Order: sequence, then structure tokens, then C-alpha cells
Amino acid sequence: MKYEVILKRNVEKGLVKLPLRVHKKLAVLANDLRDQGPLQPTWPNDSTLSLPEYHCHGERSWVACWRHEKQRSVIEVYDVGRREKAPY
Repeated sequence: MKYEVILKRNVEKGLVKLPLRVHKKLAVLANDLRDQGPLQPTWPNDSTLSLPEYHCHGERSWVACWRHEKQRSVIEVYDVGRREKAPY
């Protein structure tokens, strides 16, 4: 099953502040989310924050957070940024 991955507006706007390597990893993460769903055990520190929210570390200093409702095939990435400012 393929999922639709949506980046929230604040994520799109915040991408300009992030390094190019983070952009590339986010693109890979988005592809993995689309192809494999919300659980990403191959990504560092992937875990469930609280259903339906998940997160993983793209590298030591940044994190991505997303949510997925079981009834829908849409995954919404609502935060990408520095680990210190993550919403969890």
C-alpha cells in the first residue's frame, strides 16, 4: 500500500533554514514513509510518540515528526528541525 505524504506549511517554510544534507535525508524519509508507512524501524531512534504520532532522528542534531490516522492513507509531516526544539 502506498501512502500520501504531506508536508505541513510550517515544515515547507522552515526548510530554507536547514542544511542541504537535511533536505536530502527528508526526501529519503518521505519516500520511505510513502512506500513503507508510518513505522520506520531502519531510521535512527524511530518510535511512536503517542498514537497517531511518530518521530525519528535523521542524524544526531535533527528530528522529523509525523502523524498517521489508521483509517487514512495520508501521513502528515508536521515538524522537521533541530532536536532541541522538537515538539515532544
